Order: sequence, then structure tokens, then C-alpha cells
Amino acid sequence: MTDDSTTGAPSSRRPNQDAGKRQPDPQTLRVQAGAPDALLAAIPHMLGFYPSHSLVVIGLTGKRNSVRVTFRYDLPEPSDAALAEDIAGHAASVLSAQRLHAAVLVGYGPATLVIPVLVPVVHRLLAAGVEPVEVLRAEAGRYWSVLCEDPACCPPAGRPFDPGSHPVAAAMTGAGMPALPDREALARTLLPAAGSAEAIRRSTRLAEQRLCDLGTQYWAAGGRTRRSSPPGPAEPRSAGRSADTGPGTR
Repeated sequence: MTDDSTTGAPSSRRPNQDAGKRQPDPQTLRVQAGAPDALLAAIPHMLGFYPSHSLVVIGLTGKRNSVRVTFRYDLPEPSDAALAEDIAGHAASVLSAQRLHAAVLVGYGPATLVIPVLVPVVHRLLAAGVEPVEVLRAEAGRYWSVLCEDPACCPPAGRPFDPGSHPVAAAMTGAGMPALPDREALARTLLPAAGSAEAIRRSTRLAEQRLCDLGTQYWAAGGRTRRSSPPGPAEPRSAGRSADTGPGTR
């Protein structure tokens, strides 16, 4: 999922920084998410749902670390080293293809599932020239900065956060980017309405029959109708001048 939101590289030393103070533009939403709690509030709205047991990768661009691309992976359950390496390789290839040089990684779930995936991903990103400016783990309303080793800044018990009540969440919801409870809820929005399958099939059959009838009428009229005729080759507007056929044509 891509997003036009503007974020600053989150710093675990500024966990309470406010975000989303400006009114969202209906065309391009610009939200300042310079702290981990603000970023964690924005992610569900960028994805369209609240993730769980997932790795979310956010590719950043420019001096202000604006979001260029956002995508996620299901965490292997149970932990699987081979799958973790596949995820790491794919994430590095996506960011490299976008020519991005910075990223944020957020693992949702218990450390036993998150860390075995985060470690190879960080290594592969660094090898590809992509700097992980922040690496977070979130679980049960608390987050940890994996890169921070200062217990005064990042206590072992983590820091609490509430993504739903953060100003960023309100700004993004107001801009038409709501977050559904989970991935299954988002998938349900793509299903056809109950009882609509037969109506769709009936409309398709009617459209096919109408197309066949129009074809029959066309050929019965000798290949021409009063309203229109089959398109023919374009004629030049003036003698001695040929029509262009595309760039580079002599």
C-alpha cells in the first residue's frame, strides 16, 4: 500500500510528540509523525486495517523522510528461518527498486515471532544500502525500540500507546483513510453484496445479447448504419502532407 503522508523519521527519545495539527488536504494528506506513537497511529490507516502478527515496512524518501511506499508481511508461525530470509530479500528488493535509502520497520506480535524476522531484514536492508532509521516492536498496546539500548529512554516493559486516540488517527480518518479492525474486515469490503451474484450474471447475459443483436443489425444493413460506419484510415488534411504516425517518424 502506498501513501502520500509526510512523516519524520521517528525518534524513540520523543515518544509524546504531537502530530497531525494541520487540517488534512482532501487530495494529499500531510501528517507529521515524528515520534513512534504517532507513526504507530498512522500505520493502520496507511494499510486500511490494524495489523497483528505482521511486519510492516515503510520506505522513506527525501530530506523530510516522507512515506513513499508501505507494505506488510505475515509473520511465520512458528518461526521459520528460511521464510524470514525470503521476507528479508523481498523487502530489500522492493525498497531498492524504488531507489529508497531509508526505511522504518515495525513488527507486530510477541518477540519470539518478531525478532527472528526483524534481524535478517535489517541485515539485508543494510547490505542493500537502505538505512533502518527506526525498528519497532508493538504488542498489546506497548511498543519497544529495537535499536535503543538505553533503559531510561526505552524501558524493558516498553512504552504504552493508543493508536486509536492519537491526533494522527483522527486526521487520517477525517481525510477518508479509516482503519478497519483487522485484515479480515478489510477483505469483507471487497466481497459482492449478498444476493448480487445472480443479478450480475443476469446483467452480463443481457449485455452479451444486446451486443449480439447490434452485430446482427449491423451486418443485415450491409455493414453500414445510418448513425455510424466502421472507422477507416485517416486522410491527410492537405495534399502532399502525410499524417504523423508517432514520435521519431520521418
